[in-house]
Amino acid sequence: GYTQLWVRNNMFFQRIAECDGPSVAAVALVDDFAVGLSSSHFAPHKKNSSTRFDQVKTLKNSFPIGMAFVMAGDFNMRMSEDKTVEEQLGLQDAWKDAESPSDHMFTWNSFSNRYHGPESFRFKCRFDRIYLN
Repeated sequence: GYTQLWVRNNMFFQRIAECDGPSVAAVALVDDFAVGLSSSHFAPHKKNSSTRFDQVKTLKNSFPIGMAFVMAGDFNMRMSEDKTVEEQLGLQDAWKDAESPSDHMFTWNSFSNRYHGPESFRFKCRFDRIYLN
């Protein structure tokens, strides 16, 4: 996979990490407020949940202690992984905190979008995440 993190040309930023996954993280200065930003594409497939947890933890730990940050991207997570990531790493799921409607939950829905053709296996999942600290 490949990820990029784009910032405005008049915004100060400093790259702080490139993690396995791939992920890229930076600290941006917005109106004299430093905030961490990241873009990620973590390990796919259900069997890689422990790998994904390690990738999220490594990325989270790349930000300076006490700094506000936003981690966004294709986390490839299953709903069963949410509690562990949120409780053990102290992350807040922006979609849940915004009390978004459940019919907007799925970022992968091959019932309505035939990604791999009409004969392929169909399922729904919320792979993408935005986490805040």
